[in-house]
Amino acid sequence: MKVKGILIIVICATVWSCGVNKHLDSSNLISDIEAYISKVDSDNSLEESTVEGALTDTEGFEDIGTFKSHRRFNPTTKTLYRIENIENIENTGDTRAERYYFRDNSLVAVRVNSSPTNNKNIYLNEGKIISSSNIDLEEAELLIVKGERFKNEYKSK
Repeated sequence: MKVKGILIIVICATVWSCGVNKHLDSSNLISDIEAYISKVDSDNSLEESTVEGALTDTEGFEDIGTFKSHRRFNPTTKTLYRIENIENIENTGDTRAERYYFRDNSLVAVRVNSSPTNNKNIYLNEGKIISSSNIDLEEAELLIVKGERFKNEYKSK
């Protein structure tokens, strides 16, 4: 009887320790996000709307440039897939293009192009950064907040 009890405990421990591991490899997640980005960028069935306006200083008093925001979404379900925000700074002539990608209402990637040689990328899974390139953590967090704000503005209209 003792042998059966020990055997049952060993079998239960083995089954428990060999359970399904849901750890996801970040390189697989990044590849999946890259494929998703390509699909969104090439999907001609998505509709696009544009919002334009003045870009103001941090206090909101002085116009320092212009912005143009392009939103790609499903015309039937209104599901948001991408927001491209382009900012032009008048006194410097600088242009910055930010692309925010959404899947299942969650931000999954941010791409920033401020010059031909300075591309920044952020990849997210369940709201957490899984990889980034050419960007510090503070700027990455600011972009994530900005992307969420853009999404909320879209949803409120």
